[in-house]
Amino acid sequence: GQTIWLETNAIPMLDDQGHLTGYRGADIDITERKKAQAYLEQALHEAEESRDRIEAILKSVADGLIFTDTHQRIVLMSASAEDLLGIKLADAFGNPIGTIINNRNFLNYHTDISSRVKHNEVLDFELPGPGSDSARIIQVKSSLVHLQKGDQSGVITLLRDISQERELDQMKNAFISTAAHELRTPLSALMGYSELLINPGVFSPQDQTEFATIIHEKSQVLEKIIDDLLNLSRVESGQLIEIKKEWCDLGPQLEKLIKQYQTNTKTHPFSITLPEEPIALMVDQNKITQVIENLLVNAVKFSPNGTPIDIKGKLTENQFQLSISDQGIGIGEDQIDKIFDEFYRVDSSMTAKQGLGLGMAIAKNIVESHGGKIWVDSILGQGTKVYFTLPLERELQLCRASS
Repeated sequence: GQTIWLETNAIPMLDDQGHLTGYRGADIDITERKKAQAYLEQALHEAEESRDRIEAILKSVADGLIFTDTHQRIVLMSASAEDLLGIKLADAFGNPIGTIINNRNFLNYHTDISSRVKHNEVLDFELPGPGSDSARIIQVKSSLVHLQKGDQSGVITLLRDISQERELDQMKNAFISTAAHELRTPLSALMGYSELLINPGVFSPQDQTEFATIIHEKSQVLEKIIDDLLNLSRVESGQLIEIKKEWCDLGPQLEKLIKQYQTNTKTHPFSITLPEEPIALMVDQNKITQVIENLLVNAVKFSPNGTPIDIKGKLTENQFQLSISDQGIGIGEDQIDKIFDEFYRVDSSMTAKQGLGLGMAIAKNIVESHGGKIWVDSILGQGTKVYFTLPLERELQLCRASS
């Protein structure tokens, strides 16, 4: 059972009158030619499939991928590499890799990989960012590519933008330093005044009462810091902070809170405007108070003495909205999107205001745990206005709609 392919060449045979009388020809065995043709078609088909697979990989790979030949000329680039470097493969093809990544450390690294001086090493280097004064940190890993026979065919390079990761690491390091400082301050007071109380005969009862009061106040500061750290663990894991809802009229609580600030903070005048009707909400009153206190603390902390702080609330058919505005230092556009990130502080310098940089992240989590929203409007040098909303329960919405 073997199939043989034949190629027949024949010419017609005619008689004297021009009538066909037969054919004369020869058969040629072309079996091997047919096999070669089939192999070639199969190879072309597999090459097309391989090309499609490579194109699919290049389009889907998350990290930037570049393949260069043995002369460090660009042969392939993934779509993510094109986006990262701002150049298309069609424009970069055949050019030395140094024409699109002009960094001396990278070029030395890539050359060392190509010449087998280095292998399996990772390099971090900087590339210009989208802004004139910004830079991106790129992590790169290159490896040699060999053919089946062992010959070197080029170098494959993976690029990843780790700028945000580095920024987060810096923020975490700054947070740890700040947290240690914030914890040390009340602890020093606790240790100092408790040592004074060890010798009660040295101080008058009035002094002892004052020392005990200070110890109690500093203990409350420590409790607040620890609560923030516990809440942070929920925020970082993507969980919503646990809340216990109950019906309450938020109006009297707001007025009481503002009155306390007016009494304790002599540096700013406060004004409050609330609806005349009760602000009946199903909320965790302690958690919402924590949000409002955080916003008030920030307003006082970041605005000059003597400037007003305005608190305004309004009810709609389906929600209550509260805003707290100041005339302080304001926030730049590049910082507004980050203000709700954990660890982020608008001013992280040595002269920055006290605080862990967790308040806004925790406030956002608490508001969202209630089904509300929180956002910021700010102009650098002119002031900041923070809004948040709390939804009304369904039965209260129906009651307001009918009235």
